[in-house]
Amino acid sequence: MNPDPIKRLWHLARRHETPPPGDSPLPNATRIAARWAATRAPGAAVLWERVCAASCVVALGVCGTAALLRPAPQPAHEPDLMMQLFIAQPAPAAAAQLPF
Repeated sequence: MNPDPIKRLWHLARRHETPPPGDSPLPNATRIAARWAATRAPGAAVLWERVCAASCVVALGVCGTAALLRPAPQPAHEPDLMMQLFIAQPAPAAAAQLPF
């Protein structure tokens, strides 16, 4: 490996002056952002964008609340009462000799 380009790079790095704190580090990006903000016309698109963003926040809140407040699952040893009534085949009252 040739050490001359590395020495040149270190020399250039030592000579580099830091910009003053008040200067913008990316003047092109600032200019582009300012031009974009100035040309953006408020209208239905901006309103639609805000409505969509707000609805996403509301949907996230509803889903989070539903996940936190979901009912606890039934334990495996306790069968469902409706399923027991559906499967059960009760004996006729005459066969059971019930008084009513």
